Order: sequence, then C-alpha cells, then structure tokens
Amino acid sequence: MLPRFPDRLRPIDAALLSDHSQLTSQDECDFLWEYVPRRPADWTAGNQFIRDLKLKDSQLAHQPARLRYKRAAIAHAGRALRRLLPQEWLSQATFVPMPCSKTQGGCDHDDRMLRVLRCAFRGRGADIRELLRMDYSLCADHESRARCSAARLRRALCVGSPARSIAGVRDTAVEPAPRPLIILVDDVLNSGKHYRVASRVLQERWPDRQVRGLFLARCVRARR
Repeated sequence: MLPRFPDRLRPIDAALLSDHSQLTSQDECDFLWEYVPRRPADWTAGNQFIRDLKLKDSQLAHQPARLRYKRAAIAHAGRALRRLLPQEWLSQATFVPMPCSKTQGGCDHDDRMLRVLRCAFRGRGADIRELLRMDYSLCADHESRARCSAARLRRALCVGSPARSIAGVRDTAVEPAPRPLIILVDDVLNSGKHYRVASRVLQERWPDRQVRGLFLARCVRARR
C-alpha cells in the first residue's frame, strides 16, 4: 500500500514546528506525507511506505522477495517529487541526498535518497550531488534507544563525496560550487537534528548559499 500523492508540498509552519524540537522558525522545510513512529507498518499508508523504503540489505538478504517493495517505494517517491516540486528549483537548486548513518561500503549502507532523486529528475537536468558523507558509521536513531547527539553527528558528517578523496584528485562532488539554493532531501523528519547539523556543515563550507529541507515524511504523534 502506497500513500496517495498530496496536492502540494506542505511546509513545516508555525502550527507544526513544535513537533520538531530542533527546528526553529528560521528553518525552511517541506514534506509530503506523515509517519507515526513506534506503530506497525499497516498503521497508515505512510508507515508502510517508510518501512519499505528503509528496508536494509541485511533484511533483504534473508527475504529477497521484499526487494520489490523497496523499489516500488523509491519509484513512488520519485514520481511524487517529479510532480510536486516547483519548476524553478530545477534551475536554481542543487539537490543533496542526506547520507544514511553507515559509511559507503559498510554493512547496510543505503543510497535510497540518491536513488529517489535520480528517479525524480531523470532527463530533466537537475543538479544532484552527494555533497555530504559519513566519515564513520553511527547507529541509526530509529534503531537505538540511545540517540546520537548532535555533537557526535557533527563529528561524523563531512563535506565531500562518499568515496574518500584521494590526494591530488579533484572531488567532482563539491566542484564546481553548488547552486544558490541547496535542498537537503531526507526520508523522515523527526526532531530536525540531522537537518540542522547537515545544514550547518554545508553553510560552513558555502556561507552564501541558502539551505532548505525536503522530507518525504514527517513524524507525528499517534492519535489515541
């Protein structure tokens, strides 16, 4: 079950800001769907979609038939973004997939957000670049009771291509500089910690660029 396409992107406005404790009124973020954490996949279509999107290689190794659900979720997200994103973003923005918590080449590294963006903008000339990478792996917040601190995440998150740069070799992920608007694209907005840290990392490198967030889903509290 896949969620219906919304009519438009929804902003994280003043009415929703309190649900995301790390965001401030200065942050510009949009989302498509909602996800209810700590509830089963069949709780909502959004829950099923996010569970399928986040399927890990280690899970798929034991249940390879579920790969089709992950692929369907990626394709669905790509179609939704292709339909809903403002046309001017294609010429003005650099789209940056949020890296997963694992380093490239490590166990359960997942480039799902890069694949969503490539699906969304295939043939449209969008500037999609992996400007961020993890210097070392962390435990994903949704898989641990002890959540990673912003300080620890900041130490792990770096500007640069996921493959470690080689001395003397130009890093084509960061050169030329990104377009005036950098759009960080992630699957789920919870507290906003990851977005805030990643935004700071990018603006330290390119202080004259505007950064905004785009999320496939935002976390909402379960209604009793």
